[in-house]
Amino acid sequence: MATSAAQLNTGPSARWAVLILAPALVAYLLPGVAAAMIYDRPAILAGELWRLVTGHWVHFSASHLLCDVVVIGITAWLMESRGYRYFPALCFLSALSISLVMLVSLPDMTYYGGLSGIAMAGVVYLALHGSREVQPWRGVCLGLLLLSVGKLAFDASIGDFAMIDVEDDSVRPVPLSHLTGAVSGVAVYLWSAMNRSRRSPASSNADPCTAEAQMPPDRHAAVPEMADGEVAVEGALVNKLTTLYLVSRKG
Repeated sequence: MATSAAQLNTGPSARWAVLILAPALVAYLLPGVAAAMIYDRPAILAGELWRLVTGHWVHFSASHLLCDVVVIGITAWLMESRGYRYFPALCFLSALSISLVMLVSLPDMTYYGGLSGIAMAGVVYLALHGSREVQPWRGVCLGLLLLSVGKLAFDASIGDFAMIDVEDDSVRPVPLSHLTGAVSGVAVYLWSAMNRSRRSPASSNADPCTAEAQMPPDRHAAVPEMADGEVAVEGALVNKLTTLYLVSRKG
């Protein structure tokens, strides 16, 4: 069932987009940094486990970097402006998941780089959140989900990435990274939905025997004021009755 639209933040910020994308730009401009970050299977198996995460921030072409920067930048901005949480956790968990899946499933692949798998995770996560809101944002996000599924199917069928040129014949695309990223986006969304349900207020069908225990502090604080008011009313009533009695006695 559709939920009400998330409130837009009064001042949407791109801070997460900057923090996520800055290392990718640094790695592209400084080959020495990229060499220390890239997914390198022999190095990972030798104990350099940070490469499982940092390898995604290394790109082999300007076009691939530009595509990832645009997609992740827009996705991060939309998440922040609409109040969707856990984007940093999504990036970390999807990066780790993609690398682990490739480490197990693609033993012949020595090197890997690119944020496109994380970008796919972000798009799916954003679209799933928006699909529970009201129109027109809901329709946009449902269309985005369909587009993502279509792209995954198309990439898998051709064994390549649509609209991305890696500019190097020795570099081959890995559609499995996009698929794993999409699954990661679904998993993080379900986890966030569970957390949201735990934080939701108690049902109105709560046990009446526990209603007093669940009474908010302000209601307890208001009880003495109500009691004082009742005493004042009763005092005024007694005074009035006493006056009437004395008048009747004099009469």
